[in-house]
Amino acid sequence: MSTKILIADDDLETLKLVGLILERQGFTIIAANNGRQAVNKALSERPALAIVDIMMPDMDGLEVTRRLRQDADLASVPILLFTAKATAEERAAGYAAGADDYLVKPTHPRELVARVQALLTRAAQPAETAPAGIVIGVLASRTSALASWLAVNVAAVARDRIAPVIVADSVPGSVGASALLGLHTQTGLGALLRLPVPEITREAVQAELQEDATGLLVLPSANAPREAELKAHTLQAEAVLSQLRRLAPLTILDLGTDCDLNIARIVPRLDLVLVVAEDRRTSAARAIGLIDALGEFGLESGRAHLVHALSATEAIADAAHEINLDLATMLSGDEPQPMVARQATGAAALQLRHFTQPLLVRLGLAHSA
Repeated sequence: MSTKILIADDDLETLKLVGLILERQGFTIIAANNGRQAVNKALSERPALAIVDIMMPDMDGLEVTRRLRQDADLASVPILLFTAKATAEERAAGYAAGADDYLVKPTHPRELVARVQALLTRAAQPAETAPAGIVIGVLASRTSALASWLAVNVAAVARDRIAPVIVADSVPGSVGASALLGLHTQTGLGALLRLPVPEITREAVQAELQEDATGLLVLPSANAPREAELKAHTLQAEAVLSQLRRLAPLTILDLGTDCDLNIARIVPRLDLVLVVAEDRRTSAARAIGLIDALGEFGLESGRAHLVHALSATEAIADAAHEINLDLATMLSGDEPQPMVARQATGAAALQLRHFTQPLLVRLGLAHSA
């Protein structure tokens, strides 16, 4: 029996065209021309995948997505939103409603088929039985080097307590934490994002990891601006994240300063996001905006925390946030240099330890002292 795919769109030409493209690939098509009909047909036909337009009469595609996610038998069915609505806010709303992927009309038939096949392949993979590791994202409000600095040093402190620890660049075409550690590559993250989703295996990701002199495992990104186009490979990014969880009890993602669509799919799957702000009013205000954006992308409430990187001469108390970090004199400009905290002495290293230990305890990776 061929795989059944539900297509919901009030535009009959789109309905026919998409149906024809997928029928030629051997799929059985279930068509619906409004949202209510889409929900009813999904309940009766039990499709393997749903392709849903957002702008439909009776019930829009976002509500269709929410209804399918609420049904026990359909909750795991992959949903691809296929729509002309292309703004970041609209994409974020789609992911927040429960969509697995988002494709903007018009698109090439090959890309549509590739997205469908990737979603079906991922849905068919057996559930993980091994314990999954913790993933923390680090996002800077203004200076990307600050996110890299904090990611490296939190990982270095954690490495004294658990092993292995992975530090991963997450912005294709732009180096981050790996550059601070002196590691370079022509492949790394970019090579993985170019692969079809089924080929992003544990072994494939492991092959791209490098070990630095302190014992940290690093997934570097190539310093190649042309790779910025790989930001659109969101399914591959999600697959890489899943494999990183399998490879280490703790992974730190250097998210740079980007809070856009290239991280929208992985944000809801992060256990914690640290948003680091410098001691500037504009930086702190932007940090608050980033935290709001993370919520719009689907990050659960309480999983984003503001971290203040404070100068020695200007302390900013912020009792409204649980996590606060004073890096004292270590930040002497916009391009902080890496410091392997477990090898350092002085106030900065002590503050990093005091910051990281409760974090690990909270995540279940260490015991309270």
